[in-house]
Amino acid sequence: APGHLTGRTIWGGPGAGVLGGVAPGALVRGASQVVGTNRVMRDARLPAVLEALASEGKLLTQQTVSATGYNFLCVLEGATALYVLTRRGTKKWDSCAGEALLSAVGGVTTDAVGRPYIYQATPDHHQNLCGLLVSRCPDLHAKVACTIEKMCAPWPKDVIDVSVRIPLNQ
Repeated sequence: APGHLTGRTIWGGPGAGVLGGVAPGALVRGASQVVGTNRVMRDARLPAVLEALASEGKLLTQQTVSATGYNFLCVLEGATALYVLTRRGTKKWDSCAGEALLSAVGGVTTDAVGRPYIYQATPDHHQNLCGLLVSRCPDLHAKVACTIEKMCAPWPKDVIDVSVRIPLNQ
């Protein structure tokens, strides 16, 4: 209906931060224990990862939604501490805007085990074959990446993905 607010626009960039309704700083109360996941699981790895995170005291509650962009927004706004996807299923166009906004507030977006994705306009670079791990907190991100790597080995390191930046020490 005319004059009825149906959405919002979030924008940002390096040096500008993020604007458009995103609260800076800390997580919403209780969100430090919430992980966002995709509603369409089709993945035997995720339940084991969530169980391991719960046993380590990192996460206790799971929020499931289908939209990758909405999962990014929940992390950005502090409604969830993480977004975890332990399978292929998203594309670079699903993650690029969220990654740019999270980066502007100090957040981190990588494959599921902490390796950065490379964005290039070539056909073999459009899929996120090795999942996603998203957090506003780099320390939490690194700890969860280690847990995922331990619980899911040899995946995703056994996946040939030319769009993953492999650290030099591997």
